[in-house]
Amino acid sequence: MNQTETIPTEHEQDFAVDTMRKRYLKVDGNPPKPSDKTVFHYTSLDVLNEMCKEDGDLLCTHFMSLNDSQEFFFGANIVLNKLPAILSRMGIQRQKLGSFRQNAYDKVLQRLREETLAPWITSFSSDPDSLYQWVAYTDRKQGGVAIGFNTSLLYSKVEGVQKNPQLNKLIGCRLEKCQYTDNVNLDSYIHSVVTSMINQSTNNSNKDRETSILAAVYVLASTIKNHSFSQEKESRLILLPTREEALRRYKFVGGKPRIATEFFGKKRELAKAISSVVISPHGDRDKLVSTVNLLRQQYGLKFQIYQSDSSYNGR
Repeated sequence: MNQTETIPTEHEQDFAVDTMRKRYLKVDGNPPKPSDKTVFHYTSLDVLNEMCKEDGDLLCTHFMSLNDSQEFFFGANIVLNKLPAILSRMGIQRQKLGSFRQNAYDKVLQRLREETLAPWITSFSSDPDSLYQWVAYTDRKQGGVAIGFNTSLLYSKVEGVQKNPQLNKLIGCRLEKCQYTDNVNLDSYIHSVVTSMINQSTNNSNKDRETSILAAVYVLASTIKNHSFSQEKESRLILLPTREEALRRYKFVGGKPRIATEFFGKKRELAKAISSVVISPHGDRDKLVSTVNLLRQQYGLKFQIYQSDSSYNGR
């Protein structure tokens, strides 16, 4: 052996191995600050993989399969209590809707049970690194990701559908920021949603107007939440498909019933709309980083990869 050669010490070898490994797992830094320009969908690696495929699409989950099945009914109760006064302010008199105003509660339940009008929901947050969202929407052992989308792009997709909902066979489609019960402008928000959805009606028949009002109730029930959840900084995409359309789009993914939004085409349009992916603070973070990078390479995408800076105690 050449006398000038030296054998690295065990400490030096460990240091070299650790450095090499860290460089391989290098990400683009910590997540950016929350901004209205980007919203994040907290989910699993499997869902990210599906989104990256050529025909990838956003999936909306049936409202009863969300984490808290009482949320919808909590919001619906608030809206139904305020609805008569709102309709009166809008000049929609009792005689124009027959017994609807008295029976709105029963009509909401009837349409839900028949699945002729039911909300399908995708949740987003403006916070790219919310510990509350990590715990609520990703597996605590497997970990997960927060997928960042351009907010204005999502709004433009929704607005395109709203201009011609019949083309997409939808009764309604909205992307709304969640409103919390401590919001002093909650009544104004409810009034604005009811008004806009009635104005989007295709005709002024009582049946069509009734459906529009019910659709507004469903949207509001999906977005009004108790003030204790305000830290979520949540927005929700709500689809209200016809029963036949819901059955056509239906998929069972990740143990939950879901439907495709069909907002995006089949040339990786959704994947190209992904601006960033944040790795969760729990699970095997090294495996998550490596897998997300592999997906990025496999599909030729350019999103940035960040790593959560949240403190997670494993509970």
